[in-house]
Amino acid sequence: MSFVASANGHDQFPIENLPLGIFSHAPSGRDARVGVAIGDSVLDLRAASAKGLLDGLGFAAERVLGGAALNAASWRADATEWRATRARVRELLAAGSAREAAASACLVARRECAMHLPAAPNWLRMPIGYHGRASSVVPSGTPVTRPKGQLQVDEAGASKGARAARLPAPRLRAREIRVCVPLGPFGAKNFATTISCWVVSPDALEPFRCATSAGVQDPPPLAYLDDPRYGSYDVALEVALKPAGAEAFAVVSTSNLRHLYWTPTQQLVHHSVTGCDMRPGDLLASGRDLGVGAGAYADAVAPPPPPPAAPLRSVALHGYWRSSSAWRVRVALGFYEIRYETVAVPLLEGKQAALSAMGQVPRLDWTDAGGVRRSLTQSLAIIEFLDSVARAPAEPSLFPADALDRARAREIAEIVNSGTQPLQNLGHLRALEGLGVDAKARVAKPAIAKGLAAVEALVVDGDRFCVGAHVSVADACLVPQLYNARRYGVDLAAYPKLAAIEARLAAHPAFVAAHASNQPDAATP
Repeated sequence: MSFVASANGHDQFPIENLPLGIFSHAPSGRDARVGVAIGDSVLDLRAASAKGLLDGLGFAAERVLGGAALNAASWRADATEWRATRARVRELLAAGSAREAAASACLVARRECAMHLPAAPNWLRMPIGYHGRASSVVPSGTPVTRPKGQLQVDEAGASKGARAARLPAPRLRAREIRVCVPLGPFGAKNFATTISCWVVSPDALEPFRCATSAGVQDPPPLAYLDDPRYGSYDVALEVALKPAGAEAFAVVSTSNLRHLYWTPTQQLVHHSVTGCDMRPGDLLASGRDLGVGAGAYADAVAPPPPPPAAPLRSVALHGYWRSSSAWRVRVALGFYEIRYETVAVPLLEGKQAALSAMGQVPRLDWTDAGGVRRSLTQSLAIIEFLDSVARAPAEPSLFPADALDRARAREIAEIVNSGTQPLQNLGHLRALEGLGVDAKARVAKPAIAKGLAAVEALVVDGDRFCVGAHVSVADACLVPQLYNARRYGVDLAAYPKLAAIEARLAAHPAFVAAHASNQPDAATP
């Protein structure tokens, strides 16, 4: 958490990121200098250094961070210096920082800043790799005009000539602007390259490390390309276009960095293996990331194949609006973007008794690909089933890819599902009350507090969600449990990490749609 309120839950610049960039700020007269993005603000590192906030880092902060570009002394700082700087900045900006007042004086509003390319023009003097050019490298957000190029009249015969035309929209297929076959895109990829003005450090990316969608490289690469940490980062990619006259951007392609077969490390090694002199500030492009599944853009002349038949049809969820078990299944249905019908079950009237052998909600009904009507009960079994049949391999999952993270997510889910929720179950409470026990005060409330304390202890400080940086089945179980904790009068002040996670999830579409108050039977008995 940060004392900069806008950073908490920020989708780009939370305290876990802290990217470097070059900015200027006309209202205060600040010329181009190094800053760190934090929420809706920028921390001026030159000002912070002048106030002594960067003293004691083991290097001359003014030399490394006092310039107007990131390719001078700053790029030559070693990893130890970068990590020390990042750790200090995080300390300065953290909630409860002892130097909050001094750090606040170094903040400026990001919306008032002008951003500059993070490297000065030294690399403009040399060609850069395949079709290298730097004249059309521009900051993100710079308007780009669709170019003209040579289009082949007939794909079946190059001899039939070509015509001049603009790059097709909205398909934006660079391969159609040709110089030679099969290297069609050669002449069409030089009209624009946009880059962010913020430089994200490897340390900030580390929590997003994941396996590539390929899993392993087959055949194995040669020894110089063998990467012992073969993997990628779970970074969502998106392409959006806004044609002239349009009011809003339209997303035309989505993908993820995990689909890169060759890692950035391998590409750098291969680029330099012949003796190419790589210098700090050099700009390298990864090549195409075509993606997998719905939303991915296929760079091919042939039309994409039709989508496979949906594995689940006519989906219906039998549940009760504030049942925590049904609630977590609603989260999963929203997360995997599965349309379903809500079948309200009046729990207080005992109507759930006829749903299954256990007489409980939820129950999921659907028609499978063979036309057979199926049913499944027990929330975690349903969620895992949905993950298996309704999610493409490359799409996000509620079950982390890492074995330990996956086990941790299940551990937290079971603390709620098995260790806590049954002790607040309506049937059990009524049975105890029939024996003269004040079940809510003596059984349910202590059980909820104990379970939340166990989950609070398992959440790692600084993690955005229950397990790392991504939503998991643990979060799907946590949010309904916090709702019930309030119903039973549990003081949530003892669980600040859980409260912060809940706040971040409050805007997540799947969690919004699943919330008890948004159900058609909400507030009914």
